[in-house]
Amino acid sequence: MPPAEWPQVTLGGRIYTVKAGMLANYELSKVGVDPADALNLIRNANDPKNFARVIDAWRACTAHEFVLANPKQEIPSAESWIATIEADPANKLAEIATAVGRAIVKWLLAQQQTAAAVPAETPAAETPTPTLTPQAVN
Repeated sequence: MPPAEWPQVTLGGRIYTVKAGMLANYELSKVGVDPADALNLIRNANDPKNFARVIDAWRACTAHEFVLANPKQEIPSAESWIATIEADPANKLAEIATAVGRAIVKWLLAQQQTAAAVPAETPAAETPTPTLTPQAVN
């Protein structure tokens, strides 16, 4: 998706593009967060049970900002992100959760559209399978 379509959040004076894709999915997978749970993040951002998932998803969906930087940077730890969020004068947790949820939903929908656009494989019945016949031994 074009960058203009990805949500952005200003945090600590810096604008972060919140992007879901293979890198974000990889990072989420490492911490055991299911990307399909994005709607729960949007609906229940302030639920204390979701706090770790919101931070992990934020970390994953901003990982590209660091991995693709020149020079490459380490992705901030969850603890580092918490300190950054706490230092911001505005309470950004709900905004972060909404941006992460929207980015993941966009990515999941794009994945579904891509899968639907791929033509089905030719059924096996249409492709002749060679038949092996035993050879007579003289």
